[in-house]
Amino acid sequence: MQIAITVNSCGFIGGTYETSLRISSNDVVRSLVFIPVNLLVVGEPRIVVIPDSLQFGEVYVGYSDTLEVALENVGTDALNITDITTSMGEFQPLLSVPLMLAPGATSQLPVVFTPSDSLPFVDALRITSNDAQIPVSQVALLGSGRHPSLITVYPDSLVFELDIPDSATATLAIGNAGLGTLHCRLTAGALSPRISALILSSERIFRRRLPMPA
Repeated sequence: MQIAITVNSCGFIGGTYETSLRISSNDVVRSLVFIPVNLLVVGEPRIVVIPDSLQFGEVYVGYSDTLEVALENVGTDALNITDITTSMGEFQPLLSVPLMLAPGATSQLPVVFTPSDSLPFVDALRITSNDAQIPVSQVALLGSGRHPSLITVYPDSLVFELDIPDSATATLAIGNAGLGTLHCRLTAGALSPRISALILSSERIFRRRLPMPA
């Protein structure tokens, strides 16, 4: 008599599994017979990268912003990530490789954007792994640089001493030591209703460097 033994790997992850078949009979010598069974499941790693693009928007030149990409192994074997690269120095991935993700595991991949000029930057994050279907996953990287403004004010304080009902005028020099456009709005603090009423609200735009008084 022959008996067909069927083994199904569905639901298993890659690895070696061991069990045994037990055969019981009325054999007076061997009433129980054990047959070892070994199963080698060859799994497949599958990488999922979310999101498929990182949009940093505007970032000041010389400053940085960080966004993250989620890496997940939805396959049935270990996912080995061997390389993470970009083409432009303005985008820097912050995750050490090689990296191994077990089936079902996830990892966060931070990417830092530091613009070097007031320009748009477009690049791709490339993630190399042992996923046979997608050996190199790509994430679009987009951001733009913007020169910051830097306000200068001289003098740093104003002092008045007046007899009633005298008035006085002082000059306040406001400049822009940065390369970006400075939008400036001047209003009075709530020291006194009468003092506040004497200083009118004004708004100025400074687009270039202005020398400070000597």
